[in-house]
Amino acid sequence: EAAPTLTVILRTDGAILYVNPFAERLAGYSEAEVLGHDFATVFGDSTGRRKLMQRMLAARPQSPPARGFEDTLLDDNRVRGLLVSESPPARGFEDTLRCKNGLRRSIVWNAEMLADFDGQAAILAIGHDVTELNEAQRKALQAERLAAIGQMMTGLTHESRNALQRSKACLEMLALEVEDRPAALDLVRRIEKAQERLQHLYEEVRTYAAPINLKHDVCDLRALWRETWSHLAQIGHGKNVEFAEEIDCTDTHCRVDPFAIDQVFRNILENAVSAVPDEGQIRVACGASDLDGRPAVRIAFRDNGPGLTAEQRQRIFEPFYTTKTKGTGLGMAIAKRIVQSHGGLIETGEQPGPGAEIVVTLPRDME
Repeated sequence: EAAPTLTVILRTDGAILYVNPFAERLAGYSEAEVLGHDFATVFGDSTGRRKLMQRMLAARPQSPPARGFEDTLLDDNRVRGLLVSESPPARGFEDTLRCKNGLRRSIVWNAEMLADFDGQAAILAIGHDVTELNEAQRKALQAERLAAIGQMMTGLTHESRNALQRSKACLEMLALEVEDRPAALDLVRRIEKAQERLQHLYEEVRTYAAPINLKHDVCDLRALWRETWSHLAQIGHGKNVEFAEEIDCTDTHCRVDPFAIDQVFRNILENAVSAVPDEGQIRVACGASDLDGRPAVRIAFRDNGPGLTAEQRQRIFEPFYTTKTKGTGLGMAIAKRIVQSHGGLIETGEQPGPGAEIVVTLPRDME
């Protein structure tokens, strides 16, 4: 009952007969909600759990019928033990368990046959939660990857920038040569746009790999996000997006690096614009707060898009994590580095209703 593992007892057809309290807490389902349900599907359809069941049943040898056992010679439990053929245990079946709150946990299952459970043969399945172990291994590999990227970008920085500048100059000269040919000029503009995209991706990776050097100044955060939004609004994105503010404090000034915080606001607002429908809404709510006992400003960016799944909320600030078809997945990771370098905090909010909320809290002054 108190074991820190998932303990599940099943009928041989896969129906759940028992789950221990740890399994209830981890999965978020009460025992009453899962009893009688199929082990392979109740926690999300799972190939791993199906294979575990198939392995247990396939390995169970067929025994000839038993005849003539008298209760006076053998008690009931011993009789049932003789009637149940022994199967070898199944070990190391890893799968994903979907919790009631939508989160997913990595579980390694081991199982063996029980001769008797409430008068019938059953399967005992023991699950070990390896989510944190897998996450630690993933982060270690990611750290190695980022270190390799940093080394590579150090060598490529100079040559790549020079190559992009030369190609840009050539395109500008070519545009002058074909200015009387609209079709050719349109192709030049497309190449320039693709080049700008390449430059943006290059700078995004370079920025993440490089150390952050801040130049602090007292800035009006409201003026910063308004300027950022004005640039995004000019781009348009083909959407009619309403931008509104809710200011609950008289002073929105902080000592920050304006260029770096502009990058944070731009990444957040670009994601919001991408997420909202054609008639979208983005709201910025700003108010006084405190951070570790220090005066701070809290800025919440809210949109009316589809919102974030439990997985997205958990991984949105991870490097290279993205749900978009384009991009590096570094935008929010860079935003997190910048905010943390200011001694601040960035996190997903808990706003009611649809849409996503990203909350940035910045101390008014650096220590």
